[in-house]
Amino acid sequence: MNLRITHGRVEYWNPGSGERHHYMYLSHHEADRLSRKKNDDFLSHQNNADSLFDCDDNGGSIIGLDGKVVGLVNKHVNKSFVPSCILDKCVDLWSEFRCIPRLHLGMKFTSIKLLDPVHVEKMWRMYKIEDGLIVEEVSKDSHAEKLGICLGDVIERFNGECISTTIELENMLLGRCRDHLDQGNHLNVDIDVSIQVFHLEERLRRTINLTVNVSDSGEIVRRRTCPITEGTSTSVQSIQHVADDSSLPRELTWEDLARRYHRLL
Repeated sequence: MNLRITHGRVEYWNPGSGERHHYMYLSHHEADRLSRKKNDDFLSHQNNADSLFDCDDNGGSIIGLDGKVVGLVNKHVNKSFVPSCILDKCVDLWSEFRCIPRLHLGMKFTSIKLLDPVHVEKMWRMYKIEDGLIVEEVSKDSHAEKLGICLGDVIERFNGECISTTIELENMLLGRCRDHLDQGNHLNVDIDVSIQVFHLEERLRRTINLTVNVSDSGEIVRRRTCPITEGTSTSVQSIQHVADDSSLPRELTWEDLARRYHRLL
């Protein structure tokens, strides 16, 4: 009978670099946070009206104003929940195939639409781009890195579809995995997905085939560690290996990387 009901609103944030694509976030009323501090000894203060609000949810359903379940609280990440559209696909995959596979892209992203309006306007003014996913991390030695995808580049399309948020991306990845298994294929194999990339530094748009792995294991995006050498110029080992496009740079400095990304900020 320890049913607890709280209220709040959905915050459209981009997931952090250590979080999964499918998380959405909640913002509770200020009274929720204050009440937690005042009601650590909850049972002895049941007459306190603030005790009805508690933002430290440890599980449960997220119910919209129309009474429908829209997600499930994730107690492992602060104030986050998994939306129903993702849960439905996961349950469906598990029921039929006893696994929940996804495509390992080797990248982390930030949605342009979820940046603040100043950054969105700047992207449009400088590059005429108003939609897509900004590459926030590229996994070391991944196929994405070998194709020349770098920090700050914008992924505009996956398999011809415009992708605006990481939730839409995760939906697309799960759907592609469902198609893969429906065709009688197996896990832990490589497949190709078509992506349209805009390289900010070169102002170059390309459509390339990215080889990704179909796996039901968690994806680890490995950060590249670069030695810092003495001298007036700080250099890194080559982080771009582009076999099919000689117009892209073969090597970037730390200053290039910082400029490429913080130009968006």
